[in-house]
Amino acid sequence: MNDTPEYVKQKQLEIWLAKSPEERLRLTLVMNDELYAFWNEGRKNDVKIPLNPPPSK
Repeated sequence: MNDTPEYVKQKQLEIWLAKSPEERLRLTLVMNDELYAFWNEGRKNDVKIPLNPPPSK
């Protein structure tokens, strides 16, 4: 995906680098935890569809 304009990417980088290294590390760890929780929740809600379902009667 490449739909974010370059000037927006530059501003995001500027904002990110303005934070202290400790804050960047903390935010990275928090975002990773939230991402894993999101993936795990999605797995719970997955519908299992068998590859070879039994014939209907």
